[in-house]
This record gives sequence, C-alpha cells and structure tokens, in this order.
Amino acid sequence: MEYRLQNATFSGGKEMVLTMQGDLTHRDFDGFLDLTERMAESGVQRVKLDFGGLETIDSSGVGMLLMAFDVARRHRIDMTIHNARGQAMTAVVRSPLNAVLTLS
Repeated sequence: MEYRLQNATFSGGKEMVLTMQGDLTHRDFDGFLDLTERMAESGVQRVKLDFGGLETIDSSGVGMLLMAFDVARRHRIDMTIHNARGQAMTAVVRSPLNAVLTLS
C-alpha cells in the first residue's frame, strides 16, 4: 500500500486526511501501525480515510482498520471513509467496519 498523509484545518478543529493506494494487506501491518500511532498522537479531531486509490482490502486489512477505529474512538477522533469503490467497498460493507465507520 502506498499512502499520503495531509493535515488540514476545518471549522471544528484539525483533521488528517490519509489517502491510500494499491492493496491493504497483512504486509502493511507495521506501516499501518505507525500511521495509527501518529494519528493518536497528532491531536486531530477528525480523520478522513480516502479509499479512492485503494484496490483491495484483505481480512488483515479489515482488522487493521478496526484497530485504527478503536484507537480513534479512544482518542475521541471522528473517522470516516471516503471514495471507497470496487472490492475495497465490498470489503467494508461486508465486514464489521460497516457498523462502526461512516462511508461518504
């Protein structure tokens, strides 16, 4: 998975936009764990996960996203998924992510 991280400001405070490309799989665990820790320490109020360039998410990827959601919830960070399509959208809709994350 390739990613780009941007920080921005919105009317309610600070937000982070994480744009992902490629595949989110078990091979991405260490990098994704680092991103999750950075999110928790950043002081942002909102995180947007941009799935526009994400092709596939395997079951480990779903688990990593659930882990990120749990960290976000504990730090009172609002996390949403944007631009999901194809298999990435299917993986979100058919998993527990559908119940805990907002799709837009």
